Order: sequence, then C-alpha cells, then structure tokens
Amino acid sequence: MARMGITAYKKISAVLITGVSYKNPFSVKIIKCSGYLKKAFYINANEKCVLHFDSEMTDGNVTVEIVDSEKNIISILSNDNKNAVLKSDKKAKYYLVFKFNKATGKFSFGWE
Repeated sequence: MARMGITAYKKISAVLITGVSYKNPFSVKIIKCSGYLKKAFYINANEKCVLHFDSEMTDGNVTVEIVDSEKNIISILSNDNKNAVLKSDKKAKYYLVFKFNKATGKFSFGWE
C-alpha cells in the first residue's frame, strides 16, 4: 500500500483551502487559487498504487502531476484523465504536484 509522505512544498497566491484532511480519499474546497502544492509519497517494492482524481471547478482548473524522484513526469491527472496506476519493482519515491490555475471549486483525490 502506498504511504503518503509528510513533506509538502507550496507556492500559492490568494488562496482559501478548507476541509483538508489527508485521509483517503480527501476533498478540498478552494477559492481563487493559483500556484502549486507538492507532496511526497512512497511505493514499496513490488506494489501497485492506483490514484484517483476528480474536480468540480466553477472557474480555472486543477491538475495533478505525478513525478518520479528524477523529476520525470509519469502522468498528469485532470478531468480528462482521472486515474493513474504506478508500479515499482523497488521502493520508490514519487511526488504529487497539485497545480492550480485561477481555480475556484472543489476536488477530491484518493489512492488504493
């Protein structure tokens, strides 16, 4: 099972984020958010992680980039591509990069 890391980096302007709880899945309401939030997580050897994303934006958009430890983008989750599957033959570190572009609305994110 994937283990979500504690490390978070952020660059956000004029934002109100409410109701954040990193339980699986978690939902977030945002008001006029631009910038990004970066969160580290790990996948153990020979395990698979399925990521789910859904958003209901009234303005702007939110995407989630899945980036490996060498800073290669593995997948981009959006309303057009809501799921991604990660597999690793060794313990691997990945990053979730939530990118906000003048976003207002709500989104949810979960994993299996």
